[in-house]
Amino acid sequence: MVDLDKQLQEIVKRNNILKNEPMSKHTSLKIGGNADYFIKVTTIDELKNILEFTNKNKIQTTYILIFQHHSLVLKY
Repeated sequence: MVDLDKQLQEIVKRNNILKNEPMSKHTSLKIGGNADYFIKVTTIDELKNILEFTNKNKIQTTYILIFQHHSLVLKY
Protein backbone atom coordinates (compact mmCIF):
# COMPACT_ATOMS: atom_id res chain seq x y z
CA MET A 1 0.00 0.00 0.00
CA VAL A 2 1.25 3.44 -0.90
CA ASP A 3 2.27 5.81 1.94
CA LEU A 4 -0.40 8.33 0.99
CA ASP A 5 0.65 11.17 3.30
CA LYS A 6 4.26 11.06 2.15
CA GLN A 7 3.30 10.83 -1.53
CA LEU A 8 0.88 13.76 -1.26
CA GLN A 9 3.51 15.90 0.46
CA GLU A 10 5.74 15.42 -2.57
CA ILE A 11 3.02 17.10 -4.67
CA VAL A 12 1.43 19.68 -2.35
CA LYS A 13 2.73 21.61 0.66
CA ARG A 14 2.07 19.80 3.91
CA ASN A 15 -0.03 22.64 5.37
CA ASN A 16 -2.38 22.37 2.35
CA ILE A 17 -3.24 18.75 3.17
CA LEU A 18 -5.97 18.48 5.79
CA LYS A 19 -6.98 15.08 7.17
CA ASN A 20 -10.48 14.39 8.52
CA GLU A 21 -11.48 17.92 7.51
CA PRO A 22 -15.10 18.89 8.27
CA MET A 23 -16.70 19.89 4.98
CA SER A 24 -19.01 22.16 6.97
CA LYS A 25 -16.07 24.60 7.12
CA HIS A 26 -16.19 24.87 3.33
CA THR A 27 -19.91 25.10 2.55
CA SER A 28 -22.21 28.12 2.80
CA LEU A 29 -24.85 26.09 4.66
CA LYS A 30 -22.20 24.79 7.11
CA ILE A 31 -23.15 21.16 6.45
CA GLY A 32 -21.21 18.10 5.43
CA GLY A 33 -19.29 15.26 6.99
CA ASN A 34 -15.54 14.87 7.27
CA ALA A 35 -13.35 14.41 4.21
CA ASP A 36 -10.60 11.85 4.64
CA TYR A 37 -8.30 14.30 2.83
CA PHE A 38 -8.99 17.89 1.83
CA ILE A 39 -6.24 19.20 -0.42
CA LYS A 40 -5.79 22.82 -1.37
CA VAL A 41 -3.88 23.14 -4.62
CA THR A 42 -2.35 26.48 -5.50
CA THR A 43 -1.13 25.86 -9.04
CA ILE A 44 -2.37 24.12 -12.16
CA ASP A 45 0.65 21.79 -11.94
CA GLU A 46 -0.33 20.72 -8.42
CA LEU A 47 -3.86 20.00 -9.61
CA LYS A 48 -2.57 18.06 -12.62
CA ASN A 49 -0.15 16.06 -10.45
CA ILE A 50 -2.82 15.24 -7.84
CA LEU A 51 -5.22 14.08 -10.56
CA GLU A 52 -2.50 11.91 -12.14
CA PHE A 53 -1.52 10.50 -8.73
CA THR A 54 -5.08 9.56 -7.74
CA ASN A 55 -5.76 8.05 -11.15
CA LYS A 56 -2.51 6.06 -11.22
CA ASN A 57 -3.06 4.71 -7.69
CA LYS A 58 -6.79 4.05 -8.24
CA ILE A 59 -7.79 6.26 -5.31
CA GLN A 60 -11.52 6.95 -5.16
CA THR A 61 -11.93 10.72 -5.35
CA THR A 62 -14.57 13.40 -5.13
CA TYR A 63 -13.62 16.74 -6.66
CA ILE A 64 -14.89 20.05 -5.36
CA LEU A 65 -14.15 23.44 -6.88
CA ILE A 66 -14.42 26.27 -4.37
CA PHE A 67 -14.60 29.69 -6.00
CA GLN A 68 -11.18 30.56 -7.42
CA HIS A 69 -9.34 27.93 -5.40
CA HIS A 70 -9.10 24.37 -6.66
CA SER A 71 -9.78 22.02 -3.81
CA LEU A 72 -9.73 18.27 -3.85
CA VAL A 73 -11.20 15.82 -1.41
CA LEU A 74 -9.62 12.37 -1.47
CA LYS A 75 -11.57 9.38 -0.28
CA TYR A 76 -9.97 5.96 -0.46
